[in-house]
Amino acid sequence: MTDAGNRFSDASDIRFRNGRFVVRESLAEFDKLDFYRIRLTARSNFTCLISGLEGNADLALYDSRGREIVSSEEDDDDNESISRQLAAGTYFVRVNRIEGDTNYRFVCSVSQDAGNSFSRAFRIRTGKNKLKGSFVFNDSIGSFGDDDDDGDDDNGGDRFDFYRFDLTSRSNCTTLLQGLSSNANITIFNSRRQRIAFSARGGNLSEQINQILEAGTYFIRIDFGRGGGGGGGTRYRLRINFQSLLISTDDDDTTTARPINITPSTDDFDDFVGVGDPEDFYRVNLNSPTNLNLALNGLSADANLELLNSTGTVIGRSSNTGTTEDLINQSLTAGTYFVRVFPAATNTSVEYTLNFASAPLRLFGLTDNNAVVAFNPDKLDKAVNINVTGLASGETLRGIDFRPATGELFGISSANKLYTINLASGAATAVSNTAFTPALTGTSLGIDFNPTVDRIRVVSDLDENARLNPITGAIVDFDTATTGTQTDTALAYATDDTRFGTNPNVTAVAYTNNFAGTATTTLFGIDTSLDVLVRQGSADGTPVSPNTGSLFSVGALGVDFGPNSGFDIFTDASGVNTAYATSGSTLYSINLTTGVATSLGTVTVSTTPTTGTGTTPGTTPAPLNLIGLSART
Repeated sequence: MTDAGNRFSDASDIRFRNGRFVVRESLAEFDKLDFYRIRLTARSNFTCLISGLEGNADLALYDSRGREIVSSEEDDDDNESISRQLAAGTYFVRVNRIEGDTNYRFVCSVSQDAGNSFSRAFRIRTGKNKLKGSFVFNDSIGSFGDDDDDGDDDNGGDRFDFYRFDLTSRSNCTTLLQGLSSNANITIFNSRRQRIAFSARGGNLSEQINQILEAGTYFIRIDFGRGGGGGGGTRYRLRINFQSLLISTDDDDTTTARPINITPSTDDFDDFVGVGDPEDFYRVNLNSPTNLNLALNGLSADANLELLNSTGTVIGRSSNTGTTEDLINQSLTAGTYFVRVFPAATNTSVEYTLNFASAPLRLFGLTDNNAVVAFNPDKLDKAVNINVTGLASGETLRGIDFRPATGELFGISSANKLYTINLASGAATAVSNTAFTPALTGTSLGIDFNPTVDRIRVVSDLDENARLNPITGAIVDFDTATTGTQTDTALAYATDDTRFGTNPNVTAVAYTNNFAGTATTTLFGIDTSLDVLVRQGSADGTPVSPNTGSLFSVGALGVDFGPNSGFDIFTDASGVNTAYATSGSTLYSINLTTGVATSLGTVTVSTTPTTGTGTTPGTTPAPLNLIGLSART
């Protein structure tokens, strides 16, 4: 979310991506105005819209001197929009709270003004060897007078707009002219400027041309007033779709899918499907387990949304009726996926906006059968499974954790070896071919990276306490003055602790401030025999180091934890620590001040696709037994 300024001098600069800018913002009693600055380098067509209002807000466009050009003042929570042709220069958009606090979605688009002759035609960039593509242009022709009193005709009085495109293969071209307030016509010319197709229905009726074109250069001309027009002008929306006749148009064609670059932010794509373009495919490549959120909205008619895996199998579907928004929210493993948009009925054209939002899955649990499950704490029923490979026969993983310095996932096995685990393939690679020594003899391990020194803390049910070097896979020597490698001091409750003399059974540990570069960190652990939260060493590790093995009681969990449990701490961007733990298949939040564990629900691997109206019943997955946990920050 951008931080829009509340006056002209503090206006937030709009940075267009492919001619479009989208942001979500809010207005409140203490923040009634949002200002945005637009800089245009050429005469352009400008459109802005605010939607999703929960209260009443208005929209206004100003020139560089702060003089109002035009405004939109609809009632209540109705959408506000402005469309204008603007000369090169600086402009401001103001969003003004009228009544009630509200969130809103702010969308701006800008396109260069089309040329008014063949030689100055606006060139549509289809890209080298691009066989399929849809393009939308908002412009105007005719004369609108000087509505903004700047001394210029707001449209320059042009009667023609020209567009040029180059086809690399024989294609079907669908051209649709819409949104007319007065008469306008459309004509297609070849490279020799000979007319090959035209549409002139008269009045303000939409114009459409469907034409098969050979490879070559072509021009589209929009003209105002021919065949019954008069003075004035009209704005228009020109939609052009190219469909190569070399490409299969059956329902499962994903070979020409549009690639989507997945980022932590959101991306919107405006397009249409229907006559000449029966379906649109988008390709998404995920490098690690990710939550993908798809929203199909802005529909002009009923359309459906599907999510497919790399083999073309539908794994998610939303088919709400009418123009109701279609939604798919799914946790996915690394791999290639396709998103399909298509009309709900044949011979129907649908304009749409498709929104992509994604975020890496936050928590990773280790199961007792050499698998890692990834999930978010608020969607425990959508976990995804990653089978770990590369271990020797009979070798099992005992614990996992992410290395803050590199983002890699590490694991310790029953063979006393340290591994890195590829999140895309699940392949485990040994850091060293030899086992570390001294070997750990405990069967229940807790491991976690110390983010300040980049070393792995390892504890066990036999009170073992050690550190591992993630680069060499070797034990860090506690006492270099003694021959051989020494582990750290065994775990024991401190002499001034109420549990002094009681044998501990700490099998899960986690450091606070779980991010690279932190200066301080505190180590916590879970005693799964006494069901208490403990601190290993002093807060921030001083004056009592965790290397001493000294344990200090924090408080009772209030829950009976199994001997093989998971524990880790997620640190968000603002530095807030949130502790999570697993016992069996249950995820808990842990209060680091009191020790109290609160159940958040049961973690299950998702096995069925979601729909617009619910979840399709499927086979109930076997209960998970999570013996380790790691948070990715």
